[in-house]
Parts: sequence; C-alpha cells; structure tokens
Amino acid sequence: DGMSPAVALRNLSVTPDSKVKLVEEGLIPSLVSLLRSPDLRLQEQAAVIFRNLSVNSDNKLKIVEADAVPPLLVLLRPPTEPSAVDGDPEYQGQIAAFQQQVKVQEQAAGALRNLSMHAENKSKLVSLGSIPPTLVLLKSLEPRIQEQAAGILRNISISAPHGKSMVSDGAVPLLIELLKVQDIKVLEQAAGTVRNLSAVPENRGTLVQAGALPLLIELLSSPEDKIQEQAGVALRNLSDTLN
Repeated sequence: DGMSPAVALRNLSVTPDSKVKLVEEGLIPSLVSLLRSPDLRLQEQAAVIFRNLSVNSDNKLKIVEADAVPPLLVLLRPPTEPSAVDGDPEYQGQIAAFQQQVKVQEQAAGALRNLSMHAENKSKLVSLGSIPPTLVLLKSLEPRIQEQAAGILRNISISAPHGKSMVSDGAVPLLIELLKVQDIKVLEQAAGTVRNLSAVPENRGTLVQAGALPLLIELLSSPEDKIQEQAGVALRNLSDTLN
C-alpha cells in the first residue's frame, strides 16, 4: 500500500550519510509527490523524511529548490474537526483522521522550521507565502505545533524586512499570547521571535501596545536562562520607545 517503502526511507533518512545519499540519488521529487498523496499516513511519512533530510545544510537548499515548500505549506492547514458526535458510527473514524492530520501538521512544520534556518531560504519561504499559515499554527492546541511555528517565525524574523511583514500580517497579538504559556519550548521560541521583532524600531510601538512589557518583565524570573536572556534583550530594545 505504499507504506513500507516510505517507512524504510524514513528510517534511512535518520543517519547522516543516508541524508546525503538519498538526496544525491535524486529522491526529492518522488518525496514531493508523496507530500501530495491523499493518504494521510503517506503525507506524514514524507513530511518526517523531509524533516530528517533538512537537518543537513546542503539539503536545506536542495529541498527548497525542488519545490517542496508549497506542498509542505498545504500540510499546515488546520485539521478537520469531527462533524459526528460520540456514538455515531463515523465518529471514531473522524477522530482518527483528525489526530492523523495533527501529526502531519507537526512534521510539516518541523521540516519548514529546519528549512527556515538557512540564510538563503528565508526570502524564498516568505515569498512562497509561509508567514500566514504559520501564524495560524500559533493558535494550535498542541504545544509541539506551536513550538515549531514560533521556531519558523523566529528564524525568519532575524531579517528585519521579514519581521516587518510578520507584524503587518498580525503576528504580534498571537506571539504576545504565547508569552503567557507554561510550555518552556514554546516560550523560548516566542520570546526569541519577540526579541528579533523588537530590534526593529518600527515594530516597537506595536509590541508595547499589545502588552509585551509586563509579560517580558515576568519572564525575567523564568527558571530558564535562555528565556530570561530573550526577555532581557527585548526589554532593553523596547525601553528605547519609552524614553
């Protein structure tokens, strides 16, 4: 059913040597077509493989050049909420499909996060429309998905123009909400993104008006050094607006 070869590739794509070999063997186009499969399990396998392959720096470029980003972005779409109620014959099937779609979302977001780390990919990801669907993921009920989405935004917002696009697209209120969560990994990525955005003077008023200051002050007493550091730098940047 197409499943076992995909599983074999997934297992292969974990080792550093195989990461290079699989790409050299020209497998990316076939994997891109798997992302477009109507079968949710195959979508997940393909997204996991891309997530594994994209750890390698050269692969990050090759994957984007092979047009893998548009189908990965499609897989970020929100899962279909069950329309049936518990007790209906369709309910279990709909719940299973919903859970599978969430897995696909997480793996596709993880792959895009890896791709967004490469300096040469950031502009391409933005021009291919990565920011809006990533912002939607910040509202996910799954912390692992929120973490990947905030990680993508953090990587992209290192570039001031991309950060400004993010602010125009409505990123700030969503990021400010994430500064209130308990999950350390989500907090670190959200605080890192706010830090990047706060480095640009034009973004500072928006961040302050959205209520960033009290939340960042609270994060200064986080038990996590990395979160303290992001909050501290963001506060220093934002304090310029108050002078």
